[in-house]
Amino acid sequence: MLFVSFWHMSSANLPEGTFHKRRLALEEVRVLVTRAREAGQLVCTAKEDLAAPYQQAALQRHIDLCQVLKKLEIPIEVPDFFGEVCSNVLQFAYVGKRSDLLFLDCCYALNRPRSDEGESRGAAQACREAPKESSRFAIDPTSVTFDLYSMVEVEVLR
Repeated sequence: MLFVSFWHMSSANLPEGTFHKRRLALEEVRVLVTRAREAGQLVCTAKEDLAAPYQQAALQRHIDLCQVLKKLEIPIEVPDFFGEVCSNVLQFAYVGKRSDLLFLDCCYALNRPRSDEGESRGAAQACREAPKESSRFAIDPTSVTFDLYSMVEVEVLR
């Protein structure tokens, strides 16, 4: 099983044991996610209830990162965060003998105005004048990181 989480982890995700954290390259992530999807073993989780009407901002952040992942050719989509009747909560994910956790993180950058919008106005002025529905910040695609958490079998000497 491959659990996926954007931005958040919980101590509940790491039960008692020894774990290995490894930073993955983009191609490794593509293969890992594709194989998990094909095997029916891909479960994406979120800290927030993405189906709740009061979590629209959290849902939008997930939509935004999924759009960046699509450009990076990583097959994770918003519907992957939902089960048959509800959204998959973060506490559902755990690292175990047969399950790993892929943790995605990223940075945001100032949403720069397009040159045809008068770049000379300056970024602060452009942000003040931006429509309310547009975000002042956007995900920097070059900042997306992928960390894989796996359980390590350790033989205890007695």
